[in-house]
Amino acid sequence: MGRPNFFKPPPHIQTMTTTSQSSSVPDLITYRLNDKLVYVTPAATYEQAIAYAKEVFTDELDGVDPQYISFSVQVAFKQEKRPVGIGPMAWKSLIARLQQYEVVDIMVHPQVVVHSPDDTPPEYPYADDNKEQQEYLSQRSSPSSPSRALPRSRSRTPPCSASRESSPGLRTRALSWIERHMSPECVDT
Repeated sequence: MGRPNFFKPPPHIQTMTTTSQSSSVPDLITYRLNDKLVYVTPAATYEQAIAYAKEVFTDELDGVDPQYISFSVQVAFKQEKRPVGIGPMAWKSLIARLQQYEVVDIMVHPQVVVHSPDDTPPEYPYADDNKEQQEYLSQRSSPSSPSRALPRSRSRTPPCSASRESSPGLRTRALSWIERHMSPECVDT
């Protein structure tokens, strides 16, 4: 008499193999990664199954941390084929019920990198005319050198409502912005 059948799926779920359950581990199963298929002997443990997968798919799984590798099998669920993941604790029981040559899919999950709040923002290179802008800003902020400051616009409209030139350079835009926002006509009192 065979082992009792502890694994009995609900009536609406059937494995893609026949519904009669095998009482012994198959000699060979098929690992599938992407479109590549390889016959392997069933591993005794989930960890060993990952080691086998890395061994037979060396190019595809080289450098992949085992925690990002998982397995699934196809099941029929309401007349539709769907993948069902295999948890490490279910490996031994499920393998004992697979049919000879049944396909076990290998999935590689992406590694998610989460940056901590302590990470500093990336540094960006300064624009070519940054030196010129810094020089201008340092001249504008020092009250001892008013003769070196650039003259203000002489238009009749206040600088805060002046229109932008077409395609101005960084220096011109910076000067224009500073004049608009720092001129006495634009500051509310």
